[in-house]
Amino acid sequence: MAKSNEEKMLELLAYGQITDTVKLLHTLQKDKPDCAMFDKLELRNIRTIRCTSTGGFEVEFYDRFKAMLSLHDLHSTGSATPFYAAIQSAAAAMAESQNKEECEYISRHE
Repeated sequence: MAKSNEEKMLELLAYGQITDTVKLLHTLQKDKPDCAMFDKLELRNIRTIRCTSTGGFEVEFYDRFKAMLSLHDLHSTGSATPFYAAIQSAAAAMAESQNKEECEYISRHE
């Protein structure tokens, strides 16, 4: 089954690497950072970056635990529920159809 965009993003936030963030911070410390490198970095798990008064950087990541909980909720209420509901409605429709056929059969043969 194909993953939704929401599921892919939650997996990135929950289990994604932070190595590109370290590369970014290392590059920003240089006198002349290579701006072409920024396009190659995976930085979607970063919530904010702040420059401190001492010249350093403060990085805030998205909460991995919240992403894992959201991913769990998505899986527990995911595609199984609509599938189960479809089976139930199909079974009810078949039972109703079968009852009509039985009534017609009995009425014809009485």
